[in-house]
Amino acid sequence: MDGIELEYWDSCVFLALLQEETHKSGELEYLKKQARKFDIGALAIVTSSIALTEIFEARLSDENKAKFRSMYTRSNFQFIDASVQICQLASEIRGHYKISPIDGLYPSTPDAIHVASAIVAQSNSKSELFLITFDDENKKKEIALTKLSGLVASKYKLTICRPPIKDMQHELEV
Repeated sequence: MDGIELEYWDSCVFLALLQEETHKSGELEYLKKQARKFDIGALAIVTSSIALTEIFEARLSDENKAKFRSMYTRSNFQFIDASVQICQLASEIRGHYKISPIDGLYPSTPDAIHVASAIVAQSNSKSELFLITFDDENKKKEIALTKLSGLVASKYKLTICRPPIKDMQHELEV
């Protein structure tokens, strides 16, 4: 997937696009713009294989399930398997934050697997990759993914953010 834009999408991002969820102003438009880029082959999307379970557990219509299936069967879509390497890295990440929690919290196992998968995908692509998520609020027992952005586990450089609408503002004004 050399030469094309690359993004890592958390499961909640696919759900937001498929169900046309409204979050902050401009975010759904950003996702639709990225989906158009994906459709023409100008964007590659990466996610963990656990996204299949997370997405199909959601209450999606048969039409939205079919749309998701049509996405992940494309050549510019890549699953990162929850392999031993990924799970070891996810465990390292969780272990780091159990010892040094943020706001007294650490990431859930699925979130740590997503972060580990994004780190490996970025390493494989040899270019910066953004992990896009809507997970920016702490939950009862786990840290929000966006709070891990920067130097994950004090070791792995990774940008974790909501859909970046600042770039959209300029495009929308032009």
